[in-house]
Amino acid sequence: MHINYADWIPAEYIETSVLKVINERVFILELIRNWLINSFYANTKTYKNNSGFNRHIFAHAKSDLWQNPSNFFRAIGVIQAMAFIECFAVEGNQVSIFPPNYDENSESLRQEVFACLNFQAIKKQLIVSQQISNNLPFNPTS
Repeated sequence: MHINYADWIPAEYIETSVLKVINERVFILELIRNWLINSFYANTKTYKNNSGFNRHIFAHAKSDLWQNPSNFFRAIGVIQAMAFIECFAVEGNQVSIFPPNYDENSESLRQEVFACLNFQAIKKQLIVSQQISNNLPFNPTS
């Protein structure tokens, strides 16, 4: 293990408990590790969290408890955490933890996202209108 390419580090500064206090990156990495072990990869039989965001619960269809809207944001958080970890785990990685500068590509993406949101809202209105005018039941998956 190297810390700022020093050739000797006192043993007490290599301990995780010390590094978590003096290095915010180590603290965040340990926080992610702790969550993965105690929640995401926790044994399904002993998993007690209300969110249901446990790999075995949704990957093996053990329960539909995980099907709640807040788990979408948890999934996005996991993806962000993996990207953050990659910044430090892969030697020579050029991935930045900072967002890119705003440019015309950013504006193009923003416009595309808003167009998709608008079309989705229009689609939903059309489907509801069709269901009402044809006296059809509402389908939650449409």
